[in-house]
Amino acid sequence: MKPLIPCAAMTCLLGTLACSGESPVGPSVNERPLHARGAPLTVMSQNMYVGADLDALIGALLGGGDPGLALTLAVGELLANNLELRIAGMADQILLQRPQVIALQEVSAIRVELPVPPFPFPTPVSIAQDFLAQLLEALAARGLHYQVAAANENFTIDLTAVFGVPVRLTDREVLLVSPDIQVRSASNGTFPCPLCMPLGLFTIQRGWVRADIRVASKDMTIVATHPESGTGDAVTQLRTAQIGALIDMLASAGDPVVLLGDLNDRPRQPDVRRAAAGGVS
Repeated sequence: MKPLIPCAAMTCLLGTLACSGESPVGPSVNERPLHARGAPLTVMSQNMYVGADLDALIGALLGGGDPGLALTLAVGELLANNLELRIAGMADQILLQRPQVIALQEVSAIRVELPVPPFPFPTPVSIAQDFLAQLLEALAARGLHYQVAAANENFTIDLTAVFGVPVRLTDREVLLVSPDIQVRSASNGTFPCPLCMPLGLFTIQRGWVRADIRVASKDMTIVATHPESGTGDAVTQLRTAQIGALIDMLASAGDPVVLLGDLNDRPRQPDVRRAAAGGVS
């Protein structure tokens, strides 16, 4: 495998490898169009954020609190976090940067239908959100016509049977490419158990998306992932195993490999060091 270049939760300019770990919001040196810098490829990675603290809801479902209250708080957060406004901000940033490849994490599809009783909302709540469709629509409104090169459904949490009303969340990884990118092949996959996190009523699984592309007569492989988050030993070992499985899969890649995603790791930790080295230990 040729060198693997990790770009996690950032905008990364290939060729000069000018990468920034700061959130791409507000004035910065990245305000100039990336294509103007003469790089063979520009990429962006964005965690779209589900919009609520799911850990609190999961904890309540596992016996650590009142599930009804936790759901009510989560729905309140979803409403307060205003998906339309957040997606407009993402689309504006993409318009500013004009990346040729965009890796997206937490690309959710959410459906929640809550009647007033027993939930303490003044009117019934109906949420039907498809993050991918809404982002593509916002981009098209700005004259940007990205295509889905690869997508993977990581997991679905369906709590309809628990609450007696529709409560469903699907988590996805997505790679978008601009029209000037030639996708030679694409693939996706979900890490099998035991590289997953069973949580009683459901299982959290993570996955990856890959596109082998040609740009400016150069071939390269783009891969994106969102390994498990958390700081405990068990979660850290799980995340390391997920990254290791992904690198093993890429061992036979003949082209340069660019790794994108929300890697949930620090630059000097073994996962990222191994990815940057491009070797398989």
